[in-house]
Amino acid sequence: MNLNEETRLGYTITPKMKEIWSLQLQMTKYILDVCKKNNLRIWADGGTLLGAVRHHGYIPWDNDIDLLMPREDYDKLVSLSEKEFKKPYFFQCAYTDTEYYRGHAQLRLDNTTAILSYDYFKHFHQGIFVDIFCYDSIPNILDEKWKKKLKRADKIEHILGFCNYTFSFFSNPKNVLSRLRYLYLKYTNQTLSLFHEYEELFRECHWQDSDYFGCPAFDRNNASKTTKKKEWYRETIILPFENIEIPVPIDYDKVLRKQYGDDYMTPIHYSSLHGDEVLFDTKKSYQEYLPSLRKKKQEEFKKNRIETIKKIFKFNS
Repeated sequence: MNLNEETRLGYTITPKMKEIWSLQLQMTKYILDVCKKNNLRIWADGGTLLGAVRHHGYIPWDNDIDLLMPREDYDKLVSLSEKEFKKPYFFQCAYTDTEYYRGHAQLRLDNTTAILSYDYFKHFHQGIFVDIFCYDSIPNILDEKWKKKLKRADKIEHILGFCNYTFSFFSNPKNVLSRLRYLYLKYTNQTLSLFHEYEELFRECHWQDSDYFGCPAFDRNNASKTTKKKEWYRETIILPFENIEIPVPIDYDKVLRKQYGDDYMTPIHYSSLHGDEVLFDTKKSYQEYLPSLRKKKQEEFKKNRIETIKKIFKFNS
């Protein structure tokens, strides 16, 4: 793609952002080629779907790409990941990377950087990424059995959220017990089995047995907007996205109205879901940045240690 500075809708897209986009587009095409080769369903999602429809590419102020797959296809992609994704690409999920316990996968690029502010102390790959979200089938009737699963999933997610030591967790003393529980599971090698239990909670409902799918636990705050009718995805069409083509559901209008409202074609300048605090570098590895970022965060913690310790003692008194 053209890497020159450009203005779209009054927003300046820098050459640096164009470089990031260019790498993400290469990675997206690679993922789509793998899915096509293995007959796997995959579609643009979220801001990427909106961008494809409204801008025929990125929303000017966006900095990532979101894709979604039904659970059955997602699981197959995970099983094929070692075979299909070779260096410099790295397929990241709970089963391929250390202490990565998020509900979606990411394709990462070696020797690049995309560090989120809350990941400074994480030990997994933090190169430039493309998100691949797993959508589980949701029962048509949300009975007590389903609600019980969601409650158990929330508990597991909360525990696995402490997948690495971060100084900031002391800022909320209520997190101490969950942190200790996680450490116990980690050092007894039970964390991966706990994540597997989490996924199994939602595998029981199959594609043909329900009319809806979505992210039933990891995106609970936005569940009403992100839950979609499978009918909207009965066929796939192709739309241009910058210099590649991307698959979208045939009823993309209904999807976007559900998620963004009836006026979704009117641009509103929002920050990306990942915010403006992502440290990007297309030519330098994240491993070169993390030591200094961690040191800075440690120094910030030391300056506030008296206040945080007081909170802990107050909580325990």
